[in-house]
Amino acid sequence: MYAHQDKVDDKKLGLKSTALYFGNEHTRRALYTFAGVSTTALAASGFMAGMSWPFYLGVVGAGCHMGWQINTADWDDRMNLNQRFVSNNHVGALVMAGIVAGQLV
Repeated sequence: MYAHQDKVDDKKLGLKSTALYFGNEHTRRALYTFAGVSTTALAASGFMAGMSWPFYLGVVGAGCHMGWQINTADWDDRMNLNQRFVSNNHVGALVMAGIVAGQLV
């Protein structure tokens, strides 16, 4: 999403950014794939670490938030993309809350 904020400038400068590489057509699919892999890897890590159910609730919340970001992204609206990029701190907060809550159960 961050790369799409600068794609007009990247094109003018002849840069080969991921936004230009994937384009508007394939970015959403690529991001859903990356988000799914990230969510699965977090859950697998939690399983190997013996985390309890609150951790998985946090991981599901983080996965849903990433899905919301991707689903509502407007590839041609810099403000929209910046808001979603900045909201990535919620992903980390949800995972961290799951870790902490999982230690309390």
